[in-house]
Amino acid sequence: MNHIVCLFACLVFIIPASFAQAEFYQYVDDDGVRHFTENYADIPEKYKPLVNIHKSEPAPETANDTDTDITQKEETPATLESLIMQKNELDAEYESLVERQSRLISQKQTLAPEEYSEVAEQLNTDIRSYRQRQEAYNERVKTYNSTLPQADN
Repeated sequence: MNHIVCLFACLVFIIPASFAQAEFYQYVDDDGVRHFTENYADIPEKYKPLVNIHKSEPAPETANDTDTDITQKEETPATLESLIMQKNELDAEYESLVERQSRLISQKQTLAPEEYSEVAEQLNTDIRSYRQRQEAYNERVKTYNSTLPQADN
């Protein structure tokens, strides 16, 4: 039981700076020109509800990696460090989704119905994707916890 409490405390309270991710924003203007920026304040107000938020990704796998190699990597037992990193990534993604939802709600009256529907559908798709990653993470935590020695009561 003490191990589980310790794991939970580590996952909740330790936020290593080395796991920080960069974000950049993308939107398309009225002329169909795609714009990218790292500063949300640089985006004109009328395009903010249409912004796609992108996070930096780890370096791509090398050309020698195969699908079976990737599958094997996914099956590698989780370490405490990898679980902490995944939790931090999920927390950052959650904050981004909450911010996007808040912006969408505040701009609902100013958007054309088609624009609102498009932005809302993209947000809903991203939320569903987030929930799938969150469920997979929870399973990894359960698996990790099952490998820890059980405390005697």
